[in-house]
Amino acid sequence: MAEPRPEPLIAGIRRLGEARVEFGRVAERPHAGEWVAAPGPVGEEPALVVIAPEQVLLCEEELPELPVRRLSEAERARLPELAELALWLARQAAAVIGELEESLRFLGLRVTLDGSAIVEYWGKESRLPAADIAARLSARLGRPVHLVASTGERPRALFGGLGRLGGEALDLAELARRRLGVLPGDVPPRPGGYPRLGSRVAIPLGNGVVRSVSTRHRTVTVELEDGTRHDVPLDHVVSGVR
Repeated sequence: MAEPRPEPLIAGIRRLGEARVEFGRVAERPHAGEWVAAPGPVGEEPALVVIAPEQVLLCEEELPELPVRRLSEAERARLPELAELALWLARQAAAVIGELEESLRFLGLRVTLDGSAIVEYWGKESRLPAADIAARLSARLGRPVHLVASTGERPRALFGGLGRLGGEALDLAELARRRLGVLPGDVPPRPGGYPRLGSRVAIPLGNGVVRSVSTRHRTVTVELEDGTRHDVPLDHVVSGVR
């Protein structure tokens, strides 16, 4: 007599920068509220486990595999930095799509563990090819951009950032801390040792504004007052300039 097949483990995750819950079959049993790494189109993405296998009562359809892994301690420590980066990039991406004067709708932006951007948008008809849209987004965001286009029915509600906003008025930075379970005062002024995006800093060439950071190369992209941008080693950047 054949032994009964074990029931598959099913979990639901929400990727950083997306409100939708993604379900799939997992090999291990993650806990609700645990942060994991999930594969994406341009690398691993941080994701929060919102539905643990023991919380799934019934599944009547075959789900794809969801090969997630638990984040390392160092990766978990960078979550506040990635959350802040996602918020800044989402604002920039929404502005670019709004400037295109196309029948497009910004849906959301996700970030990978290495800081790459995945922009989701809706649009049935556009005079601009996707490559041109990606190029404009990449120039504004200061990094390569992978596009995910939706061409179905026009969405009724936007989603993105760190999920759907509630009815109360919330500061976006405060919302990021709440979603990540970070108490007030726990986020250092320089997450991971890097200056905040949009903050004013000084470099050997003069004063400017931080536009992006590269944790892999430990460099900071600074836009000077004359509009030029420079990649500067982190050790050459001084924060707190007014």
